[in-house]
Amino acid sequence: MVSMRNIQFQLIIILLCFNSLCSAQSSSKAYIDSMAQVFLDHSSSSCIVIGIIDHGKEHIYSYGNISKADNTPANDNTIFEIGSITQLFTAAATAEEKYLGKLKYEDAISTYMTGVWAPNYHGVEIRIIDLLHHTSGLPVIPDDLFSSGKNRDSLNPYAVYNRNMLDSFISGHRLDMEPGTKYVYSNLGFGLMGDILSRIEAKPYENIIKNDICTKLGMQHTCIKLTNSQMKAMAAPYTAKGQPAHYWDYDALAGAGAIRSDMTDMLKFLNAAINPEELKDTLLKVSIKDCETMTFDANKNLKVGLAWNISNVNGMPVEWHNGGTGGYRSFIGFNKENETGVVVLTNSGTSVDRPAVKILYDLCQRKN
Repeated sequence: MVSMRNIQFQLIIILLCFNSLCSAQSSSKAYIDSMAQVFLDHSSSSCIVIGIIDHGKEHIYSYGNISKADNTPANDNTIFEIGSITQLFTAAATAEEKYLGKLKYEDAISTYMTGVWAPNYHGVEIRIIDLLHHTSGLPVIPDDLFSSGKNRDSLNPYAVYNRNMLDSFISGHRLDMEPGTKYVYSNLGFGLMGDILSRIEAKPYENIIKNDICTKLGMQHTCIKLTNSQMKAMAAPYTAKGQPAHYWDYDALAGAGAIRSDMTDMLKFLNAAINPEELKDTLLKVSIKDCETMTFDANKNLKVGLAWNISNVNGMPVEWHNGGTGGYRSFIGFNKENETGVVVLTNSGTSVDRPAVKILYDLCQRKN
């Protein structure tokens, strides 16, 4: 997926700068319709799907067609790649493993990487919590991800990056900071976290996510490997310039960005994040709470939970994450106090951060 370091700080600027604009708008369907049309007119996407929870009430709005070559309209069940939003699932699954007694947040990653030399900084090792807070000191992506070699595809860069390659990179990497002291966004860190879960459970990452999260929340269309019917429901991917893009497949780094989902499922996940105390599954309840409350101060404008970013806007905490792959962009965010949130999914490299944040902030300003 794309690097989020610049995207995150751009989004913080948007959050801080559009307060007055958002509060002056209406979050009626007509307003959302207009915003969606402007986005489609000025982007390379063929569709955009917007899901909102407005003071506890859910709504889904779909626009455009699933492909520029197909007149099939996008709908609630159109599937998109969600990119780095996958990391929210990885974090929740890790928290479940913690409560099951299978790992501890303070454990060094070397505990779960038998036979692999794990990097350290003057003896300080990377811990599980450092991967979850983006404080491991690992780079955004492995330096050799785009290296030329057998079966490497620059349009589908993660597809053949397997555990042997991951272990080789980790063993040869040298840290230039002490883990746990500084926020440095790392897709690699979350990819490694997902692979550690697979090592612990001796199962594919996808099976863990489905068992720990999707089945419990009734998310029937969230997956990594697509069935034939799911492939037909997939929105076609496009680059930011409007050229056809490639689906992104994953091997060892699945925990960083491999998940595909639709709006029906993503609103279930969003609702769980807003109201974890209402979940029937106690294990998932406490795990999601951990993701939102175990924070690290990244800078004066940003705290980081377990994957969640937390920005303060005029005293209103907004928890959010965005994502992107070669031909998709996504955003999820919410304010717990107002029981209000938004998910936006589209099928191109054009960012959806701006319309998503406008809608979210405006919804939070309205009275129930």
